[in-house]
Amino acid sequence: MVHVVVDTMISTFNVVKVTAVRFSWNFSGQADFDGKLESAGDLLVVVDFFAQWCGPCKMIAPKLEELATQYTDKAVVLKVDVDECEELAMRYNISSMPTFVFIKNKQVVETFSGANNDKLANFFVKYTA
Repeated sequence: MVHVVVDTMISTFNVVKVTAVRFSWNFSGQADFDGKLESAGDLLVVVDFFAQWCGPCKMIAPKLEELATQYTDKAVVLKVDVDECEELAMRYNISSMPTFVFIKNKQVVETFSGANNDKLANFFVKYTA
């Protein structure tokens, strides 16, 4: 639970943390996450469901950062820590990490689990063409 003071008003809400490769957002719920999907428009959205303790997640992170930089004008990358964002993990039926969910126009077009650099790169190419 987080207490936020804004112009002497105190708001209390559960924080859902979602991070992008270059940015970090604290969301007050799934509606904020959905807002990021909405604002992506027709760009590819790649959601990386990971855990801080996950070895394969750490192994593939540099490749994901490389691809996010390479496709910065064609894709939005969001990193979702499953331990902090259980609601989102359940929404996308995440059972192993890392799991990558590829979304176009707010629709899931592909999902895969595992630290496969080539597969990750191929899906970026496929869905940004």
